[in-house]
Amino acid sequence: MKIKVKVGSTVVIDGAEMREQPNNWRVNGSPVNQVAQYLRAAQARVHQRGNVQTTITFQCAKEHASLQAAILYCMTHYRSMILTGTALFVFESDGGATTNEYLANASCHVSEIYPVGLTTFATYNITGGKPQATSP
Repeated sequence: MKIKVKVGSTVVIDGAEMREQPNNWRVNGSPVNQVAQYLRAAQARVHQRGNVQTTITFQCAKEHASLQAAILYCMTHYRSMILTGTALFVFESDGGATTNEYLANASCHVSEIYPVGLTTFATYNITGGKPQATSP
């Protein structure tokens, strides 16, 4: 399976090569709740407001020609990956069938990037609303 990730018009992961596939994929989501604590009440009341926040976190490795290139990539990639827009996740099976998922009004950033030898490891966080199968 190949995975492609795009936020707005920027491709975060192109999914073209196996070595650039995301790993440590995590999805964390929760509805936005409002807790009301009334005076002299025996217990609090929770009101679900209908908003859902989803954060998708994954890591991707990239190989470089030299240690200097890896370190430079860490600096330049970190600052270039502050993105907003619709997040598109394309999942392509080995047979070529694709499934798309979207996060509207998403924000993407690199929370950590570091070199190990000639390979850099970047951790991406994409936060948006509820995942959906149709383009917003």
